[in-house]
Amino acid sequence: MMILGGIAICITGIVGFALAMRGRVVARGQFCRKCKFALAGIPIESPETRCPECGREVHNPARRRAKLRKKSKLGFGIAVFLFFSGFGFIGVSITNQTSVFISAMPDGMVLQLTDWGLDEALDELVVRTSAVPMTMSKTHQDRAIKLGLENQSNLDVEFDPRWGEVLYLSCADGRMSHDQAGQYIANLDDVKITMRDRVHAGSRWIKVKMAVQSVRNISLTGGSLPYQRTIRVSRAGIVGHEEIKSRNGGGMRLPVSIQVIKIDWMNTLLRYSISLKRDGQLPTVGELLDFGLEYTIEVRPKGEDQVIYTKTMSVDHQIQVIDPNEPIVPVFVNRELAQQVAQSLSIKPIQVTKAFPDKDKFQSTVPTLSITRQEQNLQETISFRVFLRLNDPEQDHHEEIEIGKWVAPGTHNPPQNSLNHSQMEWRVDPKDAIKVAYARETVDRMIQLGKADVILRTDASLAEDDSEIDQVIDLVMIFEDVPLEIVESISGFWNSGSSDWIAGQYIDTPASDASNQP
Repeated sequence: MMILGGIAICITGIVGFALAMRGRVVARGQFCRKCKFALAGIPIESPETRCPECGREVHNPARRRAKLRKKSKLGFGIAVFLFFSGFGFIGVSITNQTSVFISAMPDGMVLQLTDWGLDEALDELVVRTSAVPMTMSKTHQDRAIKLGLENQSNLDVEFDPRWGEVLYLSCADGRMSHDQAGQYIANLDDVKITMRDRVHAGSRWIKVKMAVQSVRNISLTGGSLPYQRTIRVSRAGIVGHEEIKSRNGGGMRLPVSIQVIKIDWMNTLLRYSISLKRDGQLPTVGELLDFGLEYTIEVRPKGEDQVIYTKTMSVDHQIQVIDPNEPIVPVFVNRELAQQVAQSLSIKPIQVTKAFPDKDKFQSTVPTLSITRQEQNLQETISFRVFLRLNDPEQDHHEEIEIGKWVAPGTHNPPQNSLNHSQMEWRVDPKDAIKVAYARETVDRMIQLGKADVILRTDASLAEDDSEIDQVIDLVMIFEDVPLEIVESISGFWNSGSSDWIAGQYIDTPASDASNQP
């Protein structure tokens, strides 16, 4: 970068030198080209006319000039300075002395080079911003904050973590005004809102997902700031009928914590269920609804209710109302891809417990069995209902029991050997005597058999809650004769001792619609 700047300065110096040597126009008229004597009042049309100063014939236009120029000594000096400065920049860069050279510059020049995008200048600005005691003038501090805020608010460029350091240090040391601190805090996050663009006729709600990722607060130092921000949906619904009905209140209050580089960014997920009613009426087939959403970021000092800065953003979205029998998330059929997906899925032995939940001890549902699952290099989205099948020789049929769901969005370019482990559990309410008795009987039979089949069947409706899933692959899998692992209590479900992974068998089903091939 500095080499290119040096070359540019050298070229500027050369051009300036040429312009300075040519000079500026100081007079116009007719002048002798040799001695520059003014020929005003002299009959230059006569062939015999000569210059009164030098005696040269001036009848020929080539012997005269219409402008009189004067070389610029100041321009010459500036051009020479620029040329040697640019040459010096090139030499410093080639000898890897750029940082040393910039460290000797005054604050104003460092800030200017930073504004021009010189990396080494930004490094030096971080050093000077973190100096104790602070040596930069208030004017230069304010300019550094201004440049940092401009960089942070520009969503078209990738945020440089060094600006995060400049801003964090300036805020933590009290160099920012309340308004500047509010801007800094409000711009910390990348807020991504997703929702379905289709709903079934008669739907009362649409689900909205607000993902908040702190990507513009990365600091080299790490720490926290004495502020907090509240992110909430302030208006949402069919345009003209906006209201909000949220399952988790109006929003979420977040502390301002600064992450160190290479530590995962903080992610916060807010989910809202927002009414689709208009004057008590539900949407009907064929309607195209104009949906509006507005969210607000409020910044306040920690422990205080006074808002010092507010930032409001809005999102417009169109929603198509479709027949209830039409799927919102389509299923596509592709045997080759399905086979590849099946090969990427595996499970561990089924964990079961004999210690059933005590209704006097537990207030909510608790697991009675658990299966650890794994996806490796998953490229297509899966959306399964999960069943257990007991092959009991004493029964006339093989009983199937639905125990949960398994939804996993695919990544079309997953990292090599990427793994994702999670668990599915069959949970019962300890206060529901009938369900507890059925679960106890089922687990006892499984323990007696020592194994069970695990079956996965695609059900795209399970993926409707995730608005980022556009389609799921049609797939049926069976894991036959999966062994059991008995744990003493439900706490053992989270400490599986087995290291064995069991591969499943892909069941090839007839393609219901060949046009669904992607």
